[in-house]
Amino acid sequence: MLTGALSHRVKAIVSYCGPTDLVSRNAQLPWYDWLPKACRSDLKSRSPVSVASRIKAPVLLIQGDADTTIRPEQAQEMEQAMWKSGGNVQLYIVSGVGHSSALSIDAWSATQRFLEANLGKPSCVQTLHATNPSPQPTPRALEPQ
Repeated sequence: MLTGALSHRVKAIVSYCGPTDLVSRNAQLPWYDWLPKACRSDLKSRSPVSVASRIKAPVLLIQGDADTTIRPEQAQEMEQAMWKSGGNVQLYIVSGVGHSSALSIDAWSATQRFLEANLGKPSCVQTLHATNPSPQPTPRALEPQ
C-alpha cells in the first residue's frame, strides 16, 4: 500500500491481513525485534493509513475476523480512511479465520474478481487447444517399451 501512495504506476493493490497502522500494531504486540532499525523512527508516517489519501489505485483489503496478529480493526480503519479521501477500496472479511487462514479459496476468488475488474483478464491465460490435436494415445502406446 505504501508503494501505491508513492507511485501512480501501481494500478491495483491487494493486501492480505496487512498492517495499516503501525503505531497501534506496535502498541498491541511490539515487533521491534524484527522490524528493520531504519523503519523504527517514525511508525506513523510509515503507516498506510496515514497516507491513504495519496493511494489512487483501487485497493482490496482481505482480513480474517479472528486474526489476533493483525486485528480486523486495522483493515476497517484503512477502509474508512480511504473512503474519506475518495479512494476506491473494498474490504473482504473472512469469517472465523485467523491471520494466515484468511488465504482461503473464497479470498483467492475475490482477489481474482477484483484484479480482473481493475486490470482486465490477464493476456497470459491461454486455452490449451491445439489447432490439430494429436490422437489420443492408445493403451499400448502408454506401455513401457
